[in-house]
Amino acid sequence: MAFRDGHALLIGVGSHRFAPQLDAPVTVADAEAVAAILRSPEYCGYPSEQVTLLHDESATREGILAGLAALAERTGPEDTVVVYYCGHGEFGTDGEYYLVSHEVKLSGSRVEAGSGVNQAELVRALREIRAKRLLLIFNACYSGEISPSLGASGLPGGRSLPGTTAEALLSAGSGRIILTACREDQRSYIGGGSLTIFTQALTQGLKGAGVASRGGTISAFDLYASVFETVSETVRSRYDLPQEPELTVLKGVGPFAVALYRGAAATDLGAAEAGELPSGTAVRQVSPERSQRLYQQILQTGGVYFGQGNVVEIGEDVIGEQRIDTGGGAFVRGSVNTGGGAFVGRDQTVVTTQPASPSASPERFAALLKELREAIPSAGLDPKVQGVVEEDVSWVEREVGASEPNLPVIEARLLGIQGLLERSAAAGPVKIVKKAIQLAQQLFQ
Repeated sequence: MAFRDGHALLIGVGSHRFAPQLDAPVTVADAEAVAAILRSPEYCGYPSEQVTLLHDESATREGILAGLAALAERTGPEDTVVVYYCGHGEFGTDGEYYLVSHEVKLSGSRVEAGSGVNQAELVRALREIRAKRLLLIFNACYSGEISPSLGASGLPGGRSLPGTTAEALLSAGSGRIILTACREDQRSYIGGGSLTIFTQALTQGLKGAGVASRGGTISAFDLYASVFETVSETVRSRYDLPQEPELTVLKGVGPFAVALYRGAAATDLGAAEAGELPSGTAVRQVSPERSQRLYQQILQTGGVYFGQGNVVEIGEDVIGEQRIDTGGGAFVRGSVNTGGGAFVGRDQTVVTTQPASPSASPERFAALLKELREAIPSAGLDPKVQGVVEEDVSWVEREVGASEPNLPVIEARLLGIQGLLERSAAAGPVKIVKKAIQLAQQLFQ
């Protein structure tokens, strides 16, 4: 049988032209395995010509963006789209989160700005896809088989898709569901097989293992539940470490059919939409308001800066305190009292600024980071966890000192720190981080 409305783009960045130390051939095997099962008439039933596979030299920044553009060109609202990325993920020298591509260049342990697919480019590409059923799957964080540990290599590849980026992607269209191989503060382990542990579980789920048939189809929520259970149990039993695949979805958004169930005829697509979010997993439900706010911020990265005191910078012209139609060229400098008014940016996006609390100041934020740093050594953390937390605190301090602090990535790092501390039951430092997150949202919105 055929799942005629199914379209997919599979990306495995196995080799790296300028950074061969990042090479991970298993990513290609992963992408090829998912593509084969999606195309199989015995399993998922996607028409072969509607499944695109990019790997190695074809998985460049331009190749990935062209693949997403082709999806947008050939799909409509009633289609189902799966986008699967398997490779490294890391922050860039510009503070943006990047999906690493074949021609990536490094600057220290960071991606050189512009040499991968950054979060703003990803959001823009995905918003052009009109399909109302879009499953995004990211396996973008690795540790090795012999020494699985928290970022031991010091190389890019140690960052899963930040929670704030995932939340923003939900507003790049309707019916978006995001599945990541692990939580933001965890690692996705390769394992000793021909496929990564996550992709082994994913391919088994697409074959119907641990998944119930819903009208002859596989539901996105059922697929996730199967992957979560398999991955978390495998990593825990093999390494005694956590890896919990995470599902991010807007509140109120339900599942949809992602494939045929073992080649069966799809008799009732609506049955796949009746499932509920699986309990006991790593599901994150996001409010539409929060998703929209992060979405707008990421879209304006590189052209709009919302700094302390409601500073707004767009383009080159200077315009005073008023509601404006910028046409992409407005520039507002200084302290602006908007009165709740709106500015329209280069993408014709309305953004409303809110006045910061009188107690909010860079000095107060710096003091919180110092307080956090001083509290870490006495929190009883595992040495590996403590090292990661201290590294992230240092990163936040550097980013806050930049000329244009980037809220999404600051918030992503702070949320990652919070997750690590919560899992270590470090209640005191957790309270400090929560205060820092709230203050960052006031200062840098």
